[in-house]
Amino acid sequence: MLFIKKVLLLVLSLIILTSIAGINAADNTSNLNKDNINTCSTSTINDDLSINQVNIQKENIKTNETKKLETKNTNKTLKTETKKQAVSMSVSNKTTPYQSKIQLVSTVKAKNGSNITGGEVVFKINDNTIGRSPLKNSKAYFIYNPGNNVPKNYKITAKYTGTNTYSNATAIGTLKIDKRTIRVTLVDKSVTHGDNIQLIATAVNNQNKYLSSGKVAFKLNGNTIGYSNIKNGKANFILNTTRYSAKTYKVSVTVGETSTTLKGTSNIANLKILPIEVRMSVSNKSIYKTQNVEYVATVVNSKTGKYVNKGRIQFKLNGSTIGFGAVKNGKAYITQYNVNLPDGTYTITGIYSADNTNSKQANGNLKVTTLKFTYNEVKNAAVYLRNHYESNQIIKTVPIKSTQIDVYSYFTVLLHTLKNIKNNKASQSVEYVYYDGIGNHADNIKGQTLTLNEMLKIANSVLSHYQTQHKAPTYIVYNSQKFGFYNMLYSFSKMIDVSSKTYLPATCKIYNWNTIHPTNSKVRTIYISSDNILSKTKDTAFMNEIKKQLVNRGYKVEIIGLGPNTHNKIRTETQPDNIAQLSIFGGADAGVIYDVSTRSFMRAKANRLLYFAFYPTAKDITNLSWLERAHDNYSPSSFKGIANPDKYLRSYGYDYVYSGEVSEIVNSFLEYIN
Repeated sequence: MLFIKKVLLLVLSLIILTSIAGINAADNTSNLNKDNINTCSTSTINDDLSINQVNIQKENIKTNETKKLETKNTNKTLKTETKKQAVSMSVSNKTTPYQSKIQLVSTVKAKNGSNITGGEVVFKINDNTIGRSPLKNSKAYFIYNPGNNVPKNYKITAKYTGTNTYSNATAIGTLKIDKRTIRVTLVDKSVTHGDNIQLIATAVNNQNKYLSSGKVAFKLNGNTIGYSNIKNGKANFILNTTRYSAKTYKVSVTVGETSTTLKGTSNIANLKILPIEVRMSVSNKSIYKTQNVEYVATVVNSKTGKYVNKGRIQFKLNGSTIGFGAVKNGKAYITQYNVNLPDGTYTITGIYSADNTNSKQANGNLKVTTLKFTYNEVKNAAVYLRNHYESNQIIKTVPIKSTQIDVYSYFTVLLHTLKNIKNNKASQSVEYVYYDGIGNHADNIKGQTLTLNEMLKIANSVLSHYQTQHKAPTYIVYNSQKFGFYNMLYSFSKMIDVSSKTYLPATCKIYNWNTIHPTNSKVRTIYISSDNILSKTKDTAFMNEIKKQLVNRGYKVEIIGLGPNTHNKIRTETQPDNIAQLSIFGGADAGVIYDVSTRSFMRAKANRLLYFAFYPTAKDITNLSWLERAHDNYSPSSFKGIANPDKYLRSYGYDYVYSGEVSEIVNSFLEYIN
């Protein structure tokens, strides 16, 4: 019985499995009617069937059903995919300048050419995703900013994601990033020759933005003159125009190609280098007939006021060219010698010319006057010269007739005056003639006394030399000895000093020049005298202290007296010709200053030197406008004093010191005799 139940249960299970299989084969619903199963099971299975067995059966059935359903769904999906439509896709090639945004475009169409809307396009540059855009009407757009990507070709990849209807797709294109073009501009410039000019180039890119870098070559008439770097869109170059001519030049610049920009060339601008404008003047001149004249022209830059340092000036006198002078430090000079023109006023013309400078012309006047001297004028000049030569001051000009003339030309005037006196023509004026001078003279004549005739013979030799050589003689040979120029001038000045219009001395004492003008002052014996100032003891001690310092310096010194008028010993003829006397005064006596300046005193003093030391008990005559007469008994009653006593004393070749210090007195005295 039990066996029969088990067989029936097995048959029932086979029937159920067969039913399920039939359902699957017919592609019926995936769900089984559980109630039916349960009903069948209930009606078929005997109550003796174990509940557990039934449950196991149910689970097995569910598992099989699930597997069948999954297989069915997979088959449906595969069936759906095979039905998506293929598409055609492209991405546009693009070109953009460096750092410029660009719109990427991809086109996706159905095979029949119809537009598609739906899905997305993913954009990539060199396989790196840069963004995505929806597809509308077969187009997908994306704005791409390349940033600092260097100019070159890049791969564009566009990937279409597809839809339920359309399949996905991929397209490849090229993005070309070009170097930027640039624009360089220059403006016209003008500058005065010699000045610096700043040339400025402005560089912008194709977006009209200033370039931040780059190297610029500046060119003048196509030739490179220098380089500059761009900063904030500007490149500057300072041009010094000194080495260029005054004219118009073509200026251009070239900007070199870089990794991000193309080579750029500017427009052509004009640079005008203008000629220098100058101001010019010619100095007026006034000369005596036969003198040399130095013409002077001055040239300055009109703009700066500074002296011009180039070019030359053509000098003309009354339209005739007399020479050319180079301009240096704003001045040009030319000397015309021995201008022997009739008295009158002449026009001096200066014409300036120089490279890169506008020419200029200016005029001045030359006044020529014949200069003549009377006997008295010549004599006064001779006295002045004698006084200074006998004070060891070898002057080179003498004051005469409110002017100064050189001693070389004066010597001929002096000699002609001497001859006029000899020929009883002293009332005739002597015309001045200019002659060139000399440097040092040569003198070795011995001390002696010459007669008037001998002196006249020497005078004729001197005048003959002037006429033939047109300059002063260095010396004249007399008795095989060299009579030097300055010694001759001094000797003839002494003769005129003691002359009158009708008288000339019968003899003239001649000195050896080196004796009366020694180059070593220590050959002179020094005499010291003093007023009564403090006391005999103190005054003597003071002189002895001065003597001591002088002796220590190598001088031979004698004290010749203490008391009033001891300074007069210098005029004693028995004293040597070349002594130097230091006289100390306790007061500034106008009468003494006047007396030592008289002709009698000075002729007697001759070549002996006299120096004054005013002790501080005296009035200081320095810059004193008036020194009144002291209570003396030797000056005439008409004598009231001396104006400007310091200048008066020095005008006769003397000098002084105001001090009570021994060292100061000694130093100033030695400076005088040297």
